[in-house]
Amino acid sequence: MLQDLKKADKQNMTDVERTESILEEFTSEHEGNTAQIFVDKARGVAVAVTLQSAGMKRLFAAFPEVLMVDSTHDTNCNGYKLFSFVVHDCFGKVKE
Repeated sequence: MLQDLKKADKQNMTDVERTESILEEFTSEHEGNTAQIFVDKARGVAVAVTLQSAGMKRLFAAFPEVLMVDSTHDTNCNGYKLFSFVVHDCFGKVKE
């Protein structure tokens, strides 16, 4: 029932409002959760949305040399998939 109420509430929102709502809910679930939206101000469009749970932060602190691969399935109406590769080496350098 609660799921139905949340779903009904989000149906009248724009994509931007829905995204902000989901990220706010995620960050409020645990003090260590973080989320950020990067916007190209010149074009007025979001270029990246990132989120990191407290658990993800703990794992990264324990194993910083691990390659992270993120694949988001069917992110738009064209069915394009987004891939993000981030590598932190033992010297603190980042490769994307």
